[in-house]
Amino acid sequence: MPTKPDWTFINTFAGWLSAVGTLLAVIVSLYLSQRDSRIRLHVNVGIRKIFIGTGKHVVKDAPDFIVIAVTNVGRRTANVTGIFWKNWLIRRQYLYQIPGEAPLSAQIPAKLGDGDEADFTVSLEAFEATNDPGEFARRCLPRPRILTARFLRMQVRTSTRHTFSVAVEKELRQRLVQWVEEKRPSSPPAEAP
Repeated sequence: MPTKPDWTFINTFAGWLSAVGTLLAVIVSLYLSQRDSRIRLHVNVGIRKIFIGTGKHVVKDAPDFIVIAVTNVGRRTANVTGIFWKNWLIRRQYLYQIPGEAPLSAQIPAKLGDGDEADFTVSLEAFEATNDPGEFARRCLPRPRILTARFLRMQVRTSTRHTFSVAVEKELRQRLVQWVEEKRPSSPPAEAP
């Protein structure tokens, strides 16, 4: 059984424990208040098919689209101001992506409220026709392409300079590697002296 000197010693820690508890309560309350003021986006990028119609007519050969789906999962309104291709292995190299004139595609800048979603779509055919495969390979898919494709990211930038980065889905990575390998001009043969 503790004696009076033991209780006196134990009570000397009461002030310290009270101060630590108050400090933790302040830290938690500041964190919770700041959490609502941050922009939080969920980004997904991959190949999708877009069907437009009444549902009675099934389109068998619908074209493929690159769809960048951006959802605001925070409480603060977010303004999307840019979409970029980026490979983590290459420093300071970005490739700006302009949303296409695809059906139902959002345009930049896009304002997203709490729970709003914007789908930025580009026809895969139009993407391949308007982009230079050599430039795309240099900025985003250096050799060995199968390996470096794993580090390919889609970045979404907001007006507050926050950047959200997400890995590109496997099917899209494979299509991009295939496109670069097929369309990139081979190096010209060396001329004989």
